[in-house]
Amino acid sequence: MKITTFSDVRLGDNLAHLHFLRGVAKAHPGIHFEHAAHLCYIPQLIELVADLPNVSLRDLRYVNRKQAINAWKNRGKFWERHELKNDYGPFMLDFFRQLARDMGVSSPFREESDLLFDYPAIKDFACEPFDFLVVNSEPMSGQWRSMDLSDVDRLAVELSERYKVITTRPVQPFIPCTQRTNVTITGIGGISRFCRGIVMVSTGPSWATFNIWNKKSVELRIIFLEEERINISPNTLNTNSIEFARQTLRERNFL
Repeated sequence: MKITTFSDVRLGDNLAHLHFLRGVAKAHPGIHFEHAAHLCYIPQLIELVADLPNVSLRDLRYVNRKQAINAWKNRGKFWERHELKNDYGPFMLDFFRQLARDMGVSSPFREESDLLFDYPAIKDFACEPFDFLVVNSEPMSGQWRSMDLSDVDRLAVELSERYKVITTRPVQPFIPCTQRTNVTITGIGGISRFCRGIVMVSTGPSWATFNIWNKKSVELRIIFLEEERINISPNTLNTNSIEFARQTLRERNFL
């Protein structure tokens, strides 16, 4: 038996879906699960499922969408109409329950902490430790409409005066950057295991930082986004204000 899903939206949505699919696939080893996404995302996605023999990825161009299940959270305006649409954890648990029903299985997720990534490639990523990870990549789906990435860049520079900092987009030659060294989404998640703090724009490269291996070690996580709130990991603050972030870092004696 094979179940095919697809998502023609951005990287973050595909990452969340494959995490869900991992749980379903482990609970149903006799079913083969195939997921289709844009070809450009597959090199980033493959690390999520490489250890599971009953999960495969496919180029979206070669999937019959009428015979596959749409894995987008806003299919049929499901997200737009949902009363919890801006509360990421409870909403995703409900959406995955609905998606699982469409697939003829049960959702393996019961609690918000189940949404944290747990695939082995994050744990196995070898890297030097950093004090702060700053995810300053540009969001592509309107997560932070009032953003000015140069403000986040300046914050990274300020933190680098006291701490060992790594960013996801180049800021200064003296600050290490994952983009320069072609670190994948999984690698960013791996780096986050050793950080005291994470300052991040809610965007694709930020998602693997929500993992089970830094749940207790990250002392402060600041997320820049608009209405939505993401509180699936401890010590998390959501804001759309760079000044709020800077003031919080000062109060916690990080600046």
